[in-house]
Amino acid sequence: MIRPYGPLWVVLAGCLIHGVLDLFGHADLAWPADLAMAAIVFRFSAQWGVVRGVRQVRLLAMLHVGFLWAGWRLPVRRRRPGRAGGDDWSAGYAPVHALGIGFFATMLIGMASRVSLGHSGRKLEADALIWGLFWTVQGVAAVRVLPDLAPSLPAAMITLAGLLWLLVFGLWAWKFAPMYWRPRVDGKPG
Repeated sequence: MIRPYGPLWVVLAGCLIHGVLDLFGHADLAWPADLAMAAIVFRFSAQWGVVRGVRQVRLLAMLHVGFLWAGWRLPVRRRRPGRAGGDDWSAGYAPVHALGIGFFATMLIGMASRVSLGHSGRKLEADALIWGLFWTVQGVAAVRVLPDLAPSLPAAMITLAGLLWLLVFGLWAWKFAPMYWRPRVDGKPG
């Protein structure tokens, strides 16, 4: 079992460094911390076996794939025009949406599904609907991030991403909400 407590403290410190630099208007100086955090996140993903997990344990794989979005987001950040040698390319809100949709929404689908299944007395397995919703969230994240990275893409993709996001979480709630007011299927209290 891999328990990376030391590197996780480094990631926490990197988040604090980035936050403080951003707060004082020096986010451009946070790239070493961002790069170190991304390297740690990708190393964790490799050690935890993200590829193997996708084929074997779907609920766990959801968490690993969500973690990859966080790793990708760290080195890709917004650039402001006129900064860093006149570079005027900007990732727009892509990093924010990679973190918000790619990481947090993926983790929410994975963790909330696992907890809901476990506390309702069901098997901890992602069925076809949960697995499909998980992959749809990956598509939503990509559809939302792409227009910021490639401005030539239609802005309507942003609306499409929003509608797909609502569909995913609407279907998730339709499946899981009844579990919260019905008795456990295994007959145990709770």
